[in-house]
Amino acid sequence: MCPINYRKWPSMPLQYKNRCWEAVQARYIIPTNRIPHGDQRKWALSRIGKLWRSHKSELKKKHYKQGTTKEELL
Repeated sequence: MCPINYRKWPSMPLQYKNRCWEAVQARYIIPTNRIPHGDQRKWALSRIGKLWRSHKSELKKKHYKQGTTKEELL
């Protein structure tokens, strides 16, 4: 749902973030006693951003080799 070619989560286009939020709303009920209704989107997208960054880090550990050109990686 979120491409890995962006350097940081804030630079991720809003269309991808909206798609993630729609998926969260379709699959989960976030308890309002833990996270107020107005803050749920911000909280969910923040959490997704952390998971996205972690996933990118794991991919780099597995597949990045020093001295590899961008074309070779692609």
